[in-house]
Amino acid sequence: MDMEKHSLLEKLLDVNDSMSRCVMSATPTTSVAQKLARNRDTLHEFTQVLT
Repeated sequence: MDMEKHSLLEKLLDVNDSMSRCVMSATPTTSVAQKLARNRDTLHEFTQVLT
């Protein structure tokens, strides 16, 4: 179970990194930047709870 959690957290981190690169390559709007920040917060919360 721990390996699965770790794998899912890594996938979420990869998705967040990909979204960050997309936002940086375009002109980010406030709503996009806010959604990206919320996704980072969610990843951080999940990491704290699951590790």
